[in-house]
Formats: sequence, structure tokens, C-alpha cells
Amino acid sequence: MISSFGVVLDACALVPASLCDALLSAADHRLFRPMWSDAILDEMERNVARLFERYGRSAEDAAYIARYC
Repeated sequence: MISSFGVVLDACALVPASLCDALLSAADHRLFRPMWSDAILDEMERNVARLFERYGRSAEDAAYIARYC
């Protein structure tokens, strides 16, 4: 049974990999139904790009990982 309890995961919850993993694992166990918007995903992509650039990776790598991984 899928939980009817929906939770909006903001970019702040999706960018730190450990927090994102924990929340999505809880959602996978059907403790809640995760929700986000295109605007949240865009913000997440920008934040990941900044982190990648800070550590010497390209913005294109960051955008790919943020969208497809």
C-alpha cells in the first residue's frame, strides 16, 4: 500500500547526497510519497553545478548527474 502522506522534497533536501538517499529510501519503503516540482529540480541542478565547479568538475557533468542519476 502506498502512503497517502505526501512530502515535498525541496532542493535543500535533494542536494546533500546522504540526506537525499535517506529520504528517498524512506519513500521507497512507502513511508511517504515524495513530491517535487520542475522549479525544485532546476534549483537542485544549479546547486549541484556550483558544488561540482567548486571541486574542479564541469557544469555539464553536474547537470547530467543532477538530471539522470
